[in-house]
Amino acid sequence: MAAKPSIIPVAFLMLIVMLVAACGGDDESPSASASPSPSPTSTKPTTPPTRTPGKPVPPREVAGIEFYTWDSWIAMGLGSCPSQNPEGPYLGPAVFSVAEADLPDIAIPADHEVADVRMCKLGGITVLNYILDPDFHIELVAGPQQWASLVPLDELSVVSTLVGDVVVAPEPADYPGGMGATAVRSAPFGLVVANGGSEDDAIAAATAIDAADVQVPLGKDIFAGDINGIHFWNVLGGQIPHCSYTQYGFEEAHGIAEPTDPRLKIEPGYVPAGAHPLQTIGYRQCDGVESAEVSYYFGATTPGQYWIVRKSGTPEWYSTYSEDWYSATTVAGLDAVLVAAAPGLDGDSGVELFVREAFGMTAIYGPDATELVKIAEGLNR
Repeated sequence: MAAKPSIIPVAFLMLIVMLVAACGGDDESPSASASPSPSPTSTKPTTPPTRTPGKPVPPREVAGIEFYTWDSWIAMGLGSCPSQNPEGPYLGPAVFSVAEADLPDIAIPADHEVADVRMCKLGGITVLNYILDPDFHIELVAGPQQWASLVPLDELSVVSTLVGDVVVAPEPADYPGGMGATAVRSAPFGLVVANGGSEDDAIAAATAIDAADVQVPLGKDIFAGDINGIHFWNVLGGQIPHCSYTQYGFEEAHGIAEPTDPRLKIEPGYVPAGAHPLQTIGYRQCDGVESAEVSYYFGATTPGQYWIVRKSGTPEWYSTYSEDWYSATTVAGLDAVLVAAAPGLDGDSGVELFVREAFGMTAIYGPDATELVKIAEGLNR
């Protein structure tokens, strides 16, 4: 396989979180813009400004596959995994506890190579998205033979091939950005979907895969639940709690000069050698929930970055990993949760540490777990 599947680069994620204004769109429609969504953890692909969401309509069965319009799919609560946005809602397979060695090898069209492999697991389906360079996508869909169409259902057509019927959708007019045509065929595990070029390109890619030999690793769901008194919610599913920290930053918050609780202030007794504050400590507030945050960076020759955030109120955070990544621990005599790659998985996403505090919680991101513990132990309380 030509490229290593990415997880979630923590330095990039931290930069995004600092850019609080980068909150995404309003209806989970698949973005076709050339601009990437805020991060690979995005669950709010933005709606192109030229498109108005349509009313839900009944699905249409074509060649044994049940097709929905995108708006009908979302209205049915079937999840955003069929998105053709290469950013959200896809994550690196490792966050679902799928190792790189478990990814199936597939036939790649000539003049293409694998740039990345990402995964989505939600709404009863698992999707492996092989992102090819130049812009082309092959998706292996494990689950019911259902799919979301980006064109009106009456525009779907059927082409008979040596491997069976293939459903073809022309390039969608409502989504600017050159998404290309889409070809969908049935497979023993669910569906094979190809898109990004001409109709002939999509059909050729979808039919070149020997679906009978493909085993799609299902992985594990993104963790949701409580550990050591800290609640985590699945970033891919459900409603984001009001006044909470997400991958977009502190939702619905505004800046304040000082927190009302002085314990919320970040006064490190220890930072890694060579680390420098990226900006002054910033304070924000949303309906009585307050936060403080700061990032520390190194020189160009030292990799990694550390980010500290504290928030008042209920100890809760968004989850972007399966349960295998989470372990209960204690720091400075306080209940805590360490998030790190499980054995056998790629661990280049860095480490996260969450500490339950009397005022709420502390969250720290960085490349080294030992340093995160030292930072947490040295903070004011």
